[in-house]
Amino acid sequence: MLGSQGLYSKHWPYRESSQVPFLIRWPGKIEVDSTLGMPFGVPDVFPTLCGLAGIDVPEGLDGVDCSTALRGGKPAQESVYLAMQHGYVAWPGWRGIRTQRYNYARTEDAPWILFDLENDPFEENNLVGQNETLVAEMDALLLRTMAGCGDSWRGTSQQLGDWDLWPGRSQRTGGRGAVDDTVLRRPVPEALMAGR
Repeated sequence: MLGSQGLYSKHWPYRESSQVPFLIRWPGKIEVDSTLGMPFGVPDVFPTLCGLAGIDVPEGLDGVDCSTALRGGKPAQESVYLAMQHGYVAWPGWRGIRTQRYNYARTEDAPWILFDLENDPFEENNLVGQNETLVAEMDALLLRTMAGCGDSWRGTSQQLGDWDLWPGRSQRTGGRGAVDDTVLRRPVPEALMAGR
């Protein structure tokens, strides 16, 4: 974030933290200087490359084949799901949804941020508390997406507890032995609670 939004680390839903350029060059197949014009996430990379190569996308993969949109066709999806688990602290982080126009995120307890990226590209005017109808629409889209992903708001450390990755070792400490849970309990950053 390098100080943008008054923040310095890279685990926030703001575009400076969660949006990364993705470039594809394929002379004669993808038009020069074209843009996708739709949200695109990391899970979409492999299915899209399969589509560009003419390979069937394996069943059961997360992500969407956006190769048709890259070739100038209709956008393949309307939104991208964002999630920060915060497995190193004892709170479940945030979840978000990005559309071409809006960036929305919430904590488990309440809506947190909503920005109109067309009219506010620097994400300075948080619409949470100003446009409750739009907040409700984005919240419903996010909750449907979370349900489709099986996201129940459990943090990463809780989810790792479901996996027997290292029998007899603690997943939270990389196998170095148990850590008292109080070490993992830290207060929620004030910037998060203040709606930053």
